[in-house]
Amino acid sequence: MKELGLNKTAVTDHGNVLHVIRFNSALQKEEMTLYPGEEFYYIEDATQKDSDHRASYHLTIVAYNQEGLSTLYKLSSLSYIDGFYFKPKIDLKMLQENNKGIRVSSACIKGLIANEIINDNYENAKKVAQQFKDIFGENFYLEIMPHDLDEQRKANLGILKL
Repeated sequence: MKELGLNKTAVTDHGNVLHVIRFNSALQKEEMTLYPGEEFYYIEDATQKDSDHRASYHLTIVAYNQEGLSTLYKLSSLSYIDGFYFKPKIDLKMLQENNKGIRVSSACIKGLIANEIINDNYENAKKVAQQFKDIFGENFYLEIMPHDLDEQRKANLGILKL
């Protein structure tokens, strides 16, 4: 990364933030900045813990300042304390109550917005995107990926339309 003139990086793990201390120490030695994050498992209501509410969707969150790091840690903790059902999960209420200092991405095709587009539920994808935009404002991003998969191409086109 340094050879390319990059001195900042975001690192995310699925379902936890265990990487922060190790990566931050290594990057500081290289005079680089870490923006820690987590690819969360998102569900509409994490209090529902039954077989009908087992599925979840990816949602990527990255802290961009110290307040965001606290928010990230809190959301990660809540996902285990209040949202754990087969996986640690967060929900809309948790995000509404904990949204300072973070940037949020709609994630890959396993994210709710892309999934809705793939399943021809464009209006619901639009509604969900608007909910996240209402919470995070300019810190909410729609993610597109250049993977050569039919589902990814469909998701990308729908996201561009949003």
